[in-house]
Amino acid sequence: MDLINKLRDNGNRITESRSTICKILEEAGHEHFTADELYKLALNRVQDIDLATVYRTLEILESLNLVEHSHQQHGSGIYYLKNQERTAHIVCNSCKKIKDISKNVINSVEKIIAKESNFNLIDSDINALWMSVQSESLGPAFEFVEGYETFWSYIPHFVHSPFYVYAYAFGDGLVNALYATYKENPKGFEDKYFSMLSAGGSKHHKELLEPFGLDAS
Repeated sequence: MDLINKLRDNGNRITESRSTICKILEEAGHEHFTADELYKLALNRVQDIDLATVYRTLEILESLNLVEHSHQQHGSGIYYLKNQERTAHIVCNSCKKIKDISKNVINSVEKIIAKESNFNLIDSDINALWMSVQSESLGPAFEFVEGYETFWSYIPHFVHSPFYVYAYAFGDGLVNALYATYKENPKGFEDKYFSMLSAGGSKHHKELLEPFGLDAS
């Protein structure tokens, strides 16, 4: 993959710093790097470079569908050359190094899951549900890039901590319910609202919502 020429063909200026970043990515194959790791590697080759240049170059490469990025659990984003085949990532528990695994391995794992649980793992259904919700939430102003349909799998709250996002959903529903109550009868709402906030976590939510006539049980 000739990243430098692809950048040049798309009208991007080729500087020494930008060229160095491209060469590191190409030489590494499908190794995964944070922007900070790329920056430190580039500093060994060229002194006139800053972290902003690394991020900007990665952003351009990603917009050209040459590089992808994902997020580690509670960590920085990782960048790697785009692989046209279906792959997944595995993370070493000791050194935290990230590697790609091939579609053949993924298919084997899916077969084992199906055999052991009698359920098929259908990622396309999850992808479709994710895209439906995202489209409704973000609206027509947001342009979804190729590959966005699998971004749900990079969110630790979805995958590693089941029901973690329930708190967000509850909070969103509660705010909407409180606002609807205010619109219906604003008189005295402010006093009840500040009283609820001042209680902090000292009362159960059922008790806190009683003055508003709401029941979240």
